[in-house]
Amino acid sequence: MPHQTPDTPPAAAPFLAGSLAVLAGSAAALWAPASVAMLLALVALLRVCWIDENIRGDLEHAKRMPAGYAHTMLLRRRLSTWLFGATPPEITCPRVLASHLRAQGHALFAFLFGLLAALIAAGAGDSPVGLAGAGGALVLAFGRVDRLAAADAHLRRGEPLPSHLLDDRGRLSRLVVNAPALGEVDAEERRGEGAAPSRHDTETCHETERGRRR
Repeated sequence: MPHQTPDTPPAAAPFLAGSLAVLAGSAAALWAPASVAMLLALVALLRVCWIDENIRGDLEHAKRMPAGYAHTMLLRRRLSTWLFGATPPEITCPRVLASHLRAQGHALFAFLFGLLAALIAAGAGDSPVGLAGAGGALVLAFGRVDRLAAADAHLRRGEPLPSHLLDDRGRLSRLVVNAPALGEVDAEERRGEGAAPSRHDTETCHETERGRRR
């Protein structure tokens, strides 16, 4: 029988993608000019803040997909079909789209922490304190890889992330984006007139996405 190369198991794919993001960040810090590395870090951080703003402002408590997002996803699906011959699955649940964005945010943080680890290691030399700082940044980077894998597991089942994982953002983006944590918003809405989506709405969203994946 001819030798067949096994495909990458689905569960390993997010770990591989996250590790590549850490490696890309480290490579940018070590081999790219300092100005280019700083520009990449700034762009990644701005993207993370944009993700947080969109999740908090438009998607988290929406009962249907906002028109602007639906139009953008339609254009992306057409572009993907034209360029690669593969059409991504349609996303109709706002919380599922928010979960995809949160997974993207984890990958970007893995890139940023990988870049930071390499910068600290290159500047610290043989200093124990510097090497400890670089090691700590790597721990944070692979912690984000682990969160990326957890988000991917939910999305493969066609389920959005629960609220405590959807609000799993970085402390720096919390400072930049002036938005309260989800628990605080949920508490305010419970005292109000029930603006948050009901459990029935969330379960219906789950079933819709699972049906589309089948």
